[in-house]
Amino acid sequence: MPSGRSTYVVVRAHGLGTHLIPEDRLRSWALIEDDSRLLSELANTEYGPFFDSPEDLRDPKAIERNSARVFGLRVRRIISLTSDPLRRLIRVYSARYDLENLRRIVYALMAGRKGEIEGAMLPLSGFLLDVGVLSKAEDLGELVQLVREAEVRSALESWRSSDGEDLSRLDVRLETAHGEMVNKAAAATGDARTEGVLREIVERRLLAIALKLHYEGRDVKGFSELFRGKIGGHALRAVFEAGDLEDAITRLSGLEEYKSAALLMLDSLKRVGEPWVMELALFRDAVGRTRRVASRYPLDKPYVLWYVVECEWEWTRFKTLLLGRVSGILGPELYDLLAAGRGK
Repeated sequence: MPSGRSTYVVVRAHGLGTHLIPEDRLRSWALIEDDSRLLSELANTEYGPFFDSPEDLRDPKAIERNSARVFGLRVRRIISLTSDPLRRLIRVYSARYDLENLRRIVYALMAGRKGEIEGAMLPLSGFLLDVGVLSKAEDLGELVQLVREAEVRSALESWRSSDGEDLSRLDVRLETAHGEMVNKAAAATGDARTEGVLREIVERRLLAIALKLHYEGRDVKGFSELFRGKIGGHALRAVFEAGDLEDAITRLSGLEEYKSAALLMLDSLKRVGEPWVMELALFRDAVGRTRRVASRYPLDKPYVLWYVVECEWEWTRFKTLLLGRVSGILGPELYDLLAAGRGK
């Protein structure tokens, strides 16, 4: 039985969940062509205060920055209500965006654009890494020394010593390190349901990274050792024995666990041709699984995790909506891409 404190947090998660935008409503915005009308739709949501004018809806940097603030506020609110080990788990899970900022710092330093770092950062920091401190690094060597999380520092050190500072391998190193940290933090909760859900989310994120390597035309077999033991054997073989991206996704569609996501990826790639549709489809699949577990345990830890994942899912779809409009994806196409998550 959950403790009184745990029950309070779950009840608050139920309440906070009512502030999420209904999926069908968000999806319907894809069919709105007028920016002023869309801005008025946002006014009564938690995104409204961060978008001042119709021009903000056409500025990719403003879209990313402003929508990230809503996710950050929501997650920090739930973190403030929890205690360890659940609080540690949520912080570790959300630290994916600390690592995204870390990536951006590395990219800027390698390109000799240190002066652009501050403007490139997401307004999300401090879940595990002090990105403000990291952004002061003058070079990669100093950056590595400033990283305090052992798993992240080890990933950076391995990348520098073994990978020839290949940026694709950096992405893999950081994503796998984060996945291991999430799985470890989930195990520490002692809740097998939470651990199982997060293991599935981690695996799907790693699959998205592996499929992106195919999309980029990389020799994926040269990356296989970085994924071994982190993706299930059947899925691992499907991706790393495939000759190209279409072959890899087709092989995944032959696995019952990934059939729905794989078919959605094949259709979305034909429509749009951009790699982000693969991550969207796999995340959608993971959201459905999270919902099914949360619906069975509405007064326990999985429901708190559900809220965090739902906040991230909404943010992902919201960014996809606005950035898709900016890039010229037609409303009906965007509407189809924003299919709701399954379950619950």
